[in-house]
Amino acid sequence: IFCTGRNRASAQARLPPGLDLGARPGVFLNGAVVYGSNGATIHERTVASDVVADVLRFVREEGDRFSAVLCRGDDHFVPDLAEKWAMHLHKDYDDPKPCDLGGYDE
Repeated sequence: IFCTGRNRASAQARLPPGLDLGARPGVFLNGAVVYGSNGATIHERTVASDVVADVLRFVREEGDRFSAVLCRGDDHFVPDLAEKWAMHLHKDYDDPKPCDLGGYDE
């Protein structure tokens, strides 16, 4: 069983061709998502929306120092692709390119 703090798409990008994480069991995002033997989700733990909103408010105020990267399954999202750190994980660590959420408005 493959276990990592990355999501499945991020981990897949770091592996050699032929090793398909989509068809195997695994534990991803530090245990927040678990896939069964056929690759289907058998457990997913999400963060409460009010906690996400609080984090995004904080990041909006401190955005020149870091950026929030949100994950849902194999998808990555950032509030604003134009922010200084929004593409850091994609560029430097081969994580999937994040989708732009279009800003911080709730």
